[in-house]
Amino acid sequence: MFTMGTRWLGPLAPATLVLLAVAGAACGGGDPQELTIPVRVEGETLVPGAVKVKHRDMVTLRIQSETGGAFHLHGYDIEREVKAGEPADFHFVAEIEGRFPITFHEAGGGSPGHAHGKVFQSGLLEPGDTFSFVVPEGMEAMSIPFHSHLNPQAAGSLTVSHHEGAAGSVDIEIRGMAVHPHGTVVRPGTTVVWTNNDSVTQTVHSGLHDSAAGASGHQSGGHGGADSDEEVEIGILEVRPR
Repeated sequence: MFTMGTRWLGPLAPATLVLLAVAGAACGGGDPQELTIPVRVEGETLVPGAVKVKHRDMVTLRIQSETGGAFHLHGYDIEREVKAGEPADFHFVAEIEGRFPITFHEAGGGSPGHAHGKVFQSGLLEPGDTFSFVVPEGMEAMSIPFHSHLNPQAAGSLTVSHHEGAAGSVDIEIRGMAVHPHGTVVRPGTTVVWTNNDSVTQTVHSGLHDSAAGASGHQSGGHGGADSDEEVEIGILEVRPR
């Protein structure tokens, strides 16, 4: 029967209902996926140039490279050493949406030019999460800058001394997009505990953030430095909403 331009189709068959349910699920976000994506580093280019995933996907990049070096995903601030001609798996969960540069630093051109995350490196710290680091022996008289890679204004420093400063355990708080206290003096063997009391996700990484290193010209803490030690942007990660 036709009424006002609409035709009555009658009861839908069970198979039709199943197809409609599947189509409806496809239109929605769906569940996070486990993805293995092969990529190649060819000179200063990543193939494919853009890796596209969705929020909360569990991703493995299976890397093949013509040369050895450090494969670095910025924003997530995860780094993986890669050997020439040998496949390497690079794992992460796509927790943060957006576009993030992927860089590569070839081995053999001197030191990588930064201590970014080399002394300590947390994962993603949700509000209320903590990260701990025990200051080892052999770091006396060292000053170690650190920062949140997601919010670089949250930055501070640890100074290691045998003669003064905290011992046992010391707490550092991240709140209001800042670190409290900004500078902390500790002794070897001290456990440093960072707590994210901010309303957003943070991280804790040793070294200077890219922007600070570029402005200061220091090689010891960030990604700046001489051309021979430069990281080259080779591709991009796109994390889309689910």
